[in-house]
Amino acid sequence: MSKYFGKLGAAGALAGIMLVSACSDPGRHGPATPFATWGGMAPQPMASEAPMPEPSPTAPDDAQVNAMDRQFVTKASQANLEEVALGGLGMQKAQSASVKEFAGMMQTDHSKSEQELLNAAQEAGLTAPMELPPDAKATMQRLSKLSGMEFDREFMKVMVKGHEKAVKLFTMETEKGMHPAVTGYATKTLPVIQQHLEKAQAILAELK
Repeated sequence: MSKYFGKLGAAGALAGIMLVSACSDPGRHGPATPFATWGGMAPQPMASEAPMPEPSPTAPDDAQVNAMDRQFVTKASQANLEEVALGGLGMQKAQSASVKEFAGMMQTDHSKSEQELLNAAQEAGLTAPMELPPDAKATMQRLSKLSGMEFDREFMKVMVKGHEKAVKLFTMETEKGMHPAVTGYATKTLPVIQQHLEKAQAILAELK
């Protein structure tokens, strides 16, 4: 009897060794399953979690752009280009120091403003014009024929009129625009345009 149980014990030990070997050999029976133990309970297979899908890049949504955004980008870009060109002309021809200083500010501020507008337009999928409109070219030609205080007064009148139109344009975009990049640009730039207008009005009043 003892010999029988001895053989049985040896066979059981051998079977246990083979079972452990099989579980530790992922090449024979597939990858090993991770186990978790808790509170002394028997090991249980851990539930595998499905991988989270990678977020897909969001394409620009044309529905976010309305007619006001398109109109604003066109007119605001033309206004910036006109102010930069007129600023250069004022730097060359102005007699008054205050007019010459204002002209230099137009070049600096509106060059920066145009670059910011181009960035906003690109984000919205819109294209801004890159040349002066015909009426701006005609204004440049008219002013270029003037000199002295006559130039200074007419130059500042153009500055006041242009910034009055710009304030209305930028205000409309903040109220009726849709794309956040374009309306954000208008909201940020509007106070600067208003400051330009106030300064232009003050300089023109001094020249009269």
